[in-house]
Amino acid sequence: MNELIKTRLDLLCDNYQAAASYTHFDRNITRIFSSLVCCNEGKSVKPERIKEMKALIKEKTGLFSIFRNNLLLPLATELSLKEDPEQCFHNTLQVYDILKQLKFSSSDYLAAAAHAISTGCEAYDYNRICERMKAFYMDMKENHPFLTGQDDYVYAAMLAMSDLSPQSGTSRMELFYINLKKCFSSGNGLQSLSHILCMAEENDTLVTDRVVSLHHKLKENRFDMNHPYTLSILGILALITDDVDAICNDLVKAHDYLKEQKGFGSWSLTKAQRLLIASAVVASAYADQAKSGTLKNTITSNITNLLLAEEAAMIAMVTAASVSAASSSSN
Repeated sequence: MNELIKTRLDLLCDNYQAAASYTHFDRNITRIFSSLVCCNEGKSVKPERIKEMKALIKEKTGLFSIFRNNLLLPLATELSLKEDPEQCFHNTLQVYDILKQLKFSSSDYLAAAAHAISTGCEAYDYNRICERMKAFYMDMKENHPFLTGQDDYVYAAMLAMSDLSPQSGTSRMELFYINLKKCFSSGNGLQSLSHILCMAEENDTLVTDRVVSLHHKLKENRFDMNHPYTLSILGILALITDDVDAICNDLVKAHDYLKEQKGFGSWSLTKAQRLLIASAVVASAYADQAKSGTLKNTITSNITNLLLAEEAAMIAMVTAASVSAASSSSN
C-alpha cells in the first residue's frame, strides 16, 4: 500500500478514537466523517477546539437552523482547522443567504454547497458564483427533471467554481451520462458521476474508458462502485491518476485495512460506506502527492475544490441515508 495512504489511515483511526470525547450523542458515521475531515488535511483532531466551534455555530445560528443538524459536527471540525473560524463561518452564512435569495431550498446539501463556495472562492465573487450555480442547476434539471434535486446542490456549486460555462458543461455531462449508461445503473449515482467527469481536461473517450476500466478492475476484487454513494468518487479516482492498477490496488488494501479497525468493521459500517471512506483517503493522498510532484500526472486546479465539495456531499448524503435506514428498520 502507498505509504502516505497507510499513514493517513492510521491517522483516521487515531482521530476516530480521540473523537469519542466530543461525539457522545452523534452517530458513528458522523464521528467518522469528523475524523476524516482532519485526516485528509494530515492533522489530528483537537477535541476542545472542535467543541468551541460547535458552540460558535450554535451562537451564530437560530435554534432550528439547518447548520445545527447533520453537518454540525463535520463543519465544526473543518472550522477547527481554520485560522479565523468565525470569519469563515460568517462567509458560509453569507453565501447561504445569497443562495436562499436565489430560491434554493433549505437543506443539508445547501449548507454544504454554501460552505464549499465560501471556502473555494473570494468574497467579492460570491454573488457571481451563486448565480452560476443557479444556472448549472437549472440546466441539470432541464436534462433530468426527475433525477435532479437537493442532492445535486453541491455538484452545481463545484461546477460553478470551475471555468466551464453552464451550457457546455451540462452538454458534456449529458454525453458522459449517455455513454456510461451501458456500464452503470441509470439514476442519481450516474448523474453525480457525470457531474464529476465533466471537470476533466482530457478527451471524453479517454476519461470514459478509464472510469470503466477502474470499475471492472475493482469488481474483479469484489468491490462494486455502482452505488449512489460511491459512483461520484469513482470519477474523482479516475481524474486523479491514469494508473488504474495502482489506485485499484491501493483502494482494495485501504478498505481491507479499515475493516480490521475498531469502528470501521462490518458491525459499524456497510461495505459501501467503508469503501467510500477508504476512497476519500486514497483520493486525498493521491491529490497531495500530485501537488508535491511525486506523481507523473499533474492534477488540475479544480481537483482541490472538487474534493472539498465531494467531502461535503458525502457527509450530507451518507448521514441522510443513515437516518433513512434507521427509520425503515423501526417500521
